[in-house]
Amino acid sequence: MLSHSYLLSDSITPDGSITLKLFDTKISHDNGINFHEVFSFGNNDSIKANIFLENDMLVLLVFKGSNRPSEFQQPHAFVREKDRESEKIKPVIRSVFYLPDGFNGYSWIALEQADGEVAEFDEEGRRVLRIPESGLLSTQAKPMPAALAKRDFAFFYEKTGNTPHEPINIIPENCFNLFQSQKLEEGQIKEHGFDPDQRYVLVFRYNNPGRDGINKLFGRDISGQVLWFRVDTLRNLLKSGDMLQGS
Repeated sequence: MLSHSYLLSDSITPDGSITLKLFDTKISHDNGINFHEVFSFGNNDSIKANIFLENDMLVLLVFKGSNRPSEFQQPHAFVREKDRESEKIKPVIRSVFYLPDGFNGYSWIALEQADGEVAEFDEEGRRVLRIPESGLLSTQAKPMPAALAKRDFAFFYEKTGNTPHEPINIIPENCFNLFQSQKLEEGQIKEHGFDPDQRYVLVFRYNNPGRDGINKLFGRDISGQVLWFRVDTLRNLLKSGDMLQGS
C-alpha cells in the first residue's frame, strides 16, 4: 500500500489556486485503473467507494450505503499537495451537453438505459448529450464520474443556423456552498469573479431525489445511475438552494 495526501481540487477560484479541505487516504497502485476500497465513516457502516487515479489526481466516488449500495453519490476530485498550485491541473473537456436555447431549471439524465438514445461523440471524441425541453434524457451513454469530479464537462445553449452555441459556465460546488453558507453580499460574490444575474450550471450529484422520485419523473422504473444538474441565475440558485427532497 502507498500512502499519499491529496487536497480537494474544487475551490473558490476557477483556476484551482485555493484549496479548502485536506483528504488523507491509503491507496493501492493500479496503474491508474479504478479499483475498490472500503471506507469507514465512523458510524459502524462500511461504504464502498471507487478510486480513480490519473497522474497526480485522485477521484473518490462514494456509493450511497446500505440502503442504496449500487447508487453513486457525488464524486470528488483531489490533487496531490505538491501540485496544488500547478497550472497543469486544468479541465480537459470529455463530455459536452447541449441544452435548448434559454433552458432554465433541472435536468435528469438516466444513463446506461438499454432503450435510451444511442451515445453520440463529436469529431474530437467527446461525448455529446442533447437535453430535450423537458430536461429528461434517457441515454445508453455510460456514467463519467471522474470527469464530473474534475469538471471535464462543458455546457452550451444550442443555437440554430450559423449562430455559435452559447457556453454556460459551471459554478463549482464549493464556491456555491461558500456563497450560500456565508451569505456573501453581491459585491463579495463579484470579487470572486461571479455575476449573480448570470446563468450558471450547478452539477451536483447522481441519483437525486431518490429512486422513487426518479421513477416518478420518468414515468417508469429506472435502474442505473441518474445524473442531475440545474441551470439558473446564481441569484436564484442561492435563494432556493441546490438540494432536492429525498436525496
